Amino acid sequence: MLTKNKFTRIPAYYMIPDRGGHWISDGYLEFWSDRFGCLISIHPQALNNLASIPSAGRKLINPNGPHRPASALHDALYELLGVTEGRVFTRTECDLLFLDAMLSDKKSYFDALPGYIQLAANKHGLDQFFTTNTQVTKKWMAYTMYAGVHLFGWLWWSRSKRAQASAGTYAASTITA
Repeated sequence: MLTKNKFTRIPAYYMIPDRGGHWISDGYLEFWSDRFGCLISIHPQALNNLASIPSAGRKLINPNGPHRPASALHDALYELLGVTEGRVFTRTECDLLFLDAMLSDKKSYFDALPGYIQLAANKHGLDQFFTTNTQVTKKWMAYTMYAGVHLFGWLWWSRSKRAQASAGTYAASTITA
């Protein structure tokens, strides 16, 4: 059963040749969470790696799959340690948001893409893949990726904690209920 979870804006991402696999966004990434009753907005120019899939798992799950916006959302929330304007998400809640984002429907995903990407998809006949209300990411893949971040995400969460403690700063994103 599909939920009302949906992306409302998905920016374009540009690769940074830093050998770290980083990407930077050119606009806001916004996701409506039906589970938490809020809109989460990640600021433009957010830096992330768009899917930390260990090399052994890449035969099963392509890091370039349709889960990338969900991964960008999850990366940003982990970097922020769940701290947003108006709400603090626990690590478990951040993982649930990742799952919900992967299971959002294809139609809302397409509608959230920048207009020029929608036009290009139409031109190449790729818009046909977004006309259904099925999940963006296959269920088995979404739950596998969720299990991975839920079991091993503490490594990145604690790394973000140490980095923010040493810098004495916390980044910001916004949230509206």
